[in-house]
Amino acid sequence: MQVLVMGELNKMNNDNDWVKRIINRENLMNNFAFIGIFIAYFERMRHTAKQNLSYLYIDDGANLLELDYSTYESDKFKQEVLPLQKKKYDAVFQWYVNNHAICADDLKCIKNALDRRNEITHHIDRFLLDGPRKEDYDLLGDIVRIYTQLDRWWINEVEIPTSPAENIERLGEYNPGDVFSNEALILGVIKEVAAGQNVEEYQQLLKQFEEEK
Repeated sequence: MQVLVMGELNKMNNDNDWVKRIINRENLMNNFAFIGIFIAYFERMRHTAKQNLSYLYIDDGANLLELDYSTYESDKFKQEVLPLQKKKYDAVFQWYVNNHAICADDLKCIKNALDRRNEITHHIDRFLLDGPRKEDYDLLGDIVRIYTQLDRWWINEVEIPTSPAENIERLGEYNPGDVFSNEALILGVIKEVAAGQNVEEYQQLLKQFEEEK
């Protein structure tokens, strides 16, 4: 066991609640889970939003097989998207606001989430002790909602309308509110399992997959 420095020892003596929190494994794991879900949704939302626009604004004649859409920025992208805001990701999300995928209030939520994400990651040890605040749960709910909304909008407004006719025919009638990407499905499963929701159902589904191999 490592020796505590005097400042830490005094803190423990004067704050019994601090001691209880640091040795409460369940509390610690719940805080880890919250951080993971928050950052996963936030980072995937930013990454996918930008990557989709990189794909949409491909320069004529570009070799699609050689492009890395996570870093690719065409001249069209630089001319039509980046000027919308001073910062790149602000410009990306402003594009979605301008095209009615999300609203201006959602843009504020995204900026607030970025500030909170930076605060948490820079003081992660403190967060693991204190845990999320009510505002953090509200912010996570907003980020999940915005991510889901962007995911659904992109499929309905871009992917399906630009798909080959035979693919649309195979799709048949569908409910636009029920569509989601593979990425959204995976994030949803991670969120539910981390929160202890539907775990038995996923375990049963995994068992079925293994039996079918």
